[in-house]
Parts: sequence; structure tokens; C-alpha cells
Amino acid sequence: MATLVQFEKANSDGSKYFLVVGDESFRYIKVKSYSYGWANVIPLPAEYINDFAEIIEGCFERTSNFHKELNKAYGKNSSFKGIEFKFNDVFIRVTKKNSSKEEIIKMYREGAKSKNKSAD
Repeated sequence: MATLVQFEKANSDGSKYFLVVGDESFRYIKVKSYSYGWANVIPLPAEYINDFAEIIEGCFERTSNFHKELNKAYGKNSSFKGIEFKFNDVFIRVTKKNSSKEEIIKMYREGAKSKNKSAD
């Protein structure tokens, strides 16, 4: 399902909050920065990877307005390349090619597994 957002507010640190429209739980996407077509997103506390991956996947749907709202909020006119974020210290970079919820969760689990192995 396409993720539809509405720019809500900017923080003093330069990050911006976008309300996910139609989500009865009042979920937000916090964008730390947007440059060269890449949105650097910060998952909010108490976010679950399954729910977060679904929202990220929806940002790449044809009918999503996420890219348009990003450009408006940041005063840019760049093409949308992807979303990058850290989830529990696992860095994930999502493009149209790997934007399925299942693929995002797979990248997270693989990253978490290798992170845990290196900590042993």
C-alpha cells in the first residue's frame, strides 16, 4: 500500500516530521536529512521493523507522495533515489529495487546477525 504523508513540522536540528496520512496510530516518518535524492530517516522509539519496513516499502509505490512532500519540505527538486536508516545500529539502504517489506526485513536480520557475530 502506498505511503501518503503530510509535512508536519521541522525541528531545530534540521530534521523534519512527516505524518503518515490514513494511519490511525498517528505514525510519523522522521527525516534527518535529504540530499542528492537520498532521505536519511530515523526510526522513532518503539518502532517495530515489520511496521517500519511496510511504511518504507510504501514510499516507493507509484501512488505515494513521499518524494513530492520531501522536495516541498526541503525546497528541492531532486529525483528520489532511496531511503537510508539505522535500525538498532544496523544500517540499511533501500532503493526501488530492494524496497519490498520482506527484503528490508531480510537486510535487517542479516545485518543484525553479522553485528552479533562480530561482537562475540
